[in-house]
Amino acid sequence: MRTGDYHSGFDDEWWCGVTTKELDDGLLPGTANYSFTGKRGLVTQLRMRGHFMDDFVKEEALDEFLRLSQILMERAIQNAETLKPMTKLKERQPFEINAGSTSIAFKRDRFSSEKGFEMILEITRSIDQTSGE
Repeated sequence: MRTGDYHSGFDDEWWCGVTTKELDDGLLPGTANYSFTGKRGLVTQLRMRGHFMDDFVKEEALDEFLRLSQILMERAIQNAETLKPMTKLKERQPFEINAGSTSIAFKRDRFSSEKGFEMILEITRSIDQTSGE
């Protein structure tokens, strides 16, 4: 997945999105994309979203989304704290953890059409801790 260009937004916030990645080879494949937000020169949040249609969802797509989520979590929190939510992640259960300046949340939401769902992983770092202030 490659990032797009960064854009300035409201109140000195910067953001960037990426093109969608297909997670399987189905007729309507599960997809993932991610975005970054933060201040100029400093990312404070990464959000990865997976989109899945009930009639076409494959375990391959769900497993790939969870694999990518696990890698991101391990890189965000490089200690024993990452082990605690891994079971919930593998079971696709919502969770939220805080480890110092980093917080990680995982949730699963149904589409309003009730024809599919999305899984969302958010990794956030507080600005005070990331900027060294």
